[in-house]
Amino acid sequence: MSSPDDPFKIIIVGGGIAGLTLANMLEKFEIDYILLEARDNIAPAVGASIGLFPNGLLILDQIGCYEPVRAVAQGDSVKYAHMRRPDGSSVSCTEDLFAHLKKRHGYEMLFFDRQWLLQVLFDQLRHKERIVLSSRVEAIEQSGREISVTTKAGKKHTGSIVVGADGVHSTVRHEMRRLASLSNNPTSFPSEDEEQTVPCHYQCSFGIAKHVENWPEKNQSFTSGEGYSFLVASGPDNRVYWFMFKRLPEVKYGKDIPRYTKQDEEDFVQQHAHVRITEDLTFGRIFENRISSTLTPLHEIVFKKWFWERMILMGDSVHKPNPIGGMGGNGAIETAAEFVNSLLRARDSRLNGLCGLTTAEIEAISKHTQDARYERAKYIAKLSHDTQALFASEKPLLTKLVLNLVVPLSGLEHHLGQMGSRLLASAKLDFLPVPTRPRAVPYDHELPAKPIRGWPLAMTKAVFCVGMGLGLGYPFQPLSVLNSQLQRAYSLSQTISPLLMYTLEGHRAGNKGTLLSLPSLFVAGIQTRRVGMATIAPLHGIIAALQSFKAPPGRWVGVYVARALMPALSLGYVIPTLFALSPTWGASQGVVSSGFAIGAPLLVPVLTTALSRWWESRSTAYAEDFERYKKDDVSALKTVYKLAVVSQAAAHIMFVAHAYFCLKTTPPQLISLPFSLSGAVGFLGETLYSILDLRFLGYVTGWQVAKVSLASILSQVVLGPGASMAGVWWWREQIIAGYLKGN
Repeated sequence: MSSPDDPFKIIIVGGGIAGLTLANMLEKFEIDYILLEARDNIAPAVGASIGLFPNGLLILDQIGCYEPVRAVAQGDSVKYAHMRRPDGSSVSCTEDLFAHLKKRHGYEMLFFDRQWLLQVLFDQLRHKERIVLSSRVEAIEQSGREISVTTKAGKKHTGSIVVGADGVHSTVRHEMRRLASLSNNPTSFPSEDEEQTVPCHYQCSFGIAKHVENWPEKNQSFTSGEGYSFLVASGPDNRVYWFMFKRLPEVKYGKDIPRYTKQDEEDFVQQHAHVRITEDLTFGRIFENRISSTLTPLHEIVFKKWFWERMILMGDSVHKPNPIGGMGGNGAIETAAEFVNSLLRARDSRLNGLCGLTTAEIEAISKHTQDARYERAKYIAKLSHDTQALFASEKPLLTKLVLNLVVPLSGLEHHLGQMGSRLLASAKLDFLPVPTRPRAVPYDHELPAKPIRGWPLAMTKAVFCVGMGLGLGYPFQPLSVLNSQLQRAYSLSQTISPLLMYTLEGHRAGNKGTLLSLPSLFVAGIQTRRVGMATIAPLHGIIAALQSFKAPPGRWVGVYVARALMPALSLGYVIPTLFALSPTWGASQGVVSSGFAIGAPLLVPVLTTALSRWWESRSTAYAEDFERYKKDDVSALKTVYKLAVVSQAAAHIMFVAHAYFCLKTTPPQLISLPFSLSGAVGFLGETLYSILDLRFLGYVTGWQVAKVSLASILSQVVLGPGASMAGVWWWREQIIAGYLKGN
């Protein structure tokens, strides 16, 4: 008979990645468990590989498994990452991809035999006697505060909760449905009909080959095709891991999803042996050098409910994405971590710890686990499916557009940011410290505020873009007390910041391949009478909201660009402007109305590029791709920002003083002076959005946004719009650069 003082014990069903990772976590907190594995070997050679990303490796690092895993994986197996066309030709190549991941997220990607990972996870356990092999589960029963599992061998195990980590064909999930249907509330868990909704869009040949002739060393390739795609990667000891994804003629569901035999595999390989992976290598040549291989259907599902009473599911038994994204095993690790987090919060809230947990309390623990993971699991499943659809040309025109236009034009930062975006919202073990490792991009759990994504972000951007769109061409409203020459002089004095901002944003690593990388285009627009600042300022704000960089490494402009900005601004704008405003030389030469108005500001981005390239050419060691993880350019940028603030503030104060004392301008007119500028709506709008954007990223709190936004608006009046914009950009630079940790 169970009692409230009964000791707590977890029964883990399944000795895969989810089960063994959970066992290691439980040992860290001295929580009793037993793990039942159906096979007679904890690390069977089933021909599968595993890709571990930084999100999974961070959690493994917390439980002391990262270094042993890295040792067997030999983390330098991939140096070049290609995207390829159906003929095997390369569309793009990212060099040192895994090294970039480590710089950005603290951990590289590891690609190696799944069998090796299972062995490491098992070896790290202190209580290996708790791993029971040849224990295929047959039935589960509940009674009071206990739950029991009976194996096919007739062995009965009793505990407090059952964790089903037993794969896509989960016995635990089947038992949950069976027991729920027999309970007083049969609708408390979805019926067997839910199994019939599980879709299968693709079949997959995967395996491990060795010493493959014509396979380039240390390579990874995503190869697109008509109705198929490949993911092939180098591994330790001259291994080559392959996945060939073939789209089924029609989507299969539930019981109609086929299971393949070795004869099916032979037929599949014969049919596709000629298909190219690279220009010099076909699928058949890789298969000829196989060590092991499998043909399998690919289930893609995130079930609606993950728990029932004293049972909870994790890993492939409840969320299974397409493997092209490499996130299946990593997601299983994340779910195990969130389950342990929920478990420990419950333990700390009870006098008896975990002893005698009621069914309601266990369901609450399970619900917290699902709530923490469900939306992210859905996101990963959709992202993986969409990636597969893209490479397999489900929409041929879209695939051709992306591979032949978007990918070649996009910069390195865009590719790395796309890969990293799925890692940032990952879980961690809240009750263990996160090991200190240098990284340039913070995880969500390291930020002062929760990032804002999804529809709230999309709606805010839409409202901002519409508002700025309405401000396009907003007419210039000069103050009646200022003559045209004074108004022109004031406008020129406050144009330093727009020129600086457009040039600076044009050289950001994260803006490469976007319209923002064309500063001369915006500067030319400013100088064009039919376009002008009133159109360019809001337009630049809209483009920045839609295309600007979203991670700290994208902030980088380079030390040579940072050094070039001041002389470029001085030679290309400030000095010509002073000459133009000179009452003697400027008037006699007619500079204001002719050559200067058209040409001089264009010198700023041109000189910045020319000077920076000249300095760079004189450098003997300059690895641009990895310089983005440093802050060498911040000091020079600080100087530029300070001078921009001081010079424009001084000019603003001088004009205000002249207008007040000499022209008898009223205070309300003085307050409106900054807003009389052409493009004032765009300047203020982009400045305020750039502040708000940091809150979207989670880099600042809402209170910080409120304070800086208010200061920005007030400084428009006190110091002028140019100084206000430069001040906000400097504050923003410091915030973003501050997240470049240890590089």
